[in-house]
Amino acid sequence: MDQEKLDEILKNHALWLKNQGGERANLSGANLSYANLSGANLPSPSTVLLANWGQLSDELTAKAMAYDAFFHDDPNAFTIRAQGGACPYYGKSFQRACNFYENKYLWDPNLPCPRGFDLMVEIIKEKCANSDWH
Repeated sequence: MDQEKLDEILKNHALWLKNQGGERANLSGANLSYANLSGANLPSPSTVLLANWGQLSDELTAKAMAYDAFFHDDPNAFTIRAQGGACPYYGKSFQRACNFYENKYLWDPNLPCPRGFDLMVEIIKEKCANSDWH
């Protein structure tokens, strides 16, 4: 998503928050890598995490997988996936809680689930270097 389009979405979201028209931001599937989110009044962390974040560092990938598993109806499906099984979302009627490129070799069932806000901030810091979230 280009910066101009993102700025327009966030401007409309700010209006929506103030009950002055606009509309709630939908960032599901949007590629926000390298976006400048400085000064943005972002939607909820759960909405931001649904953007397409692509490849994350190994540490953030593991945390995002723990977050994703926390919201899955069968968190054990991630362990099965790590052992060579099917994707935990295969045949499911719901989508992931965070969009990123998973790496089954990084799955750690003992890793605690991060808070959504903390995960969002860490991802923005890593993927959006020009933002003021640092």
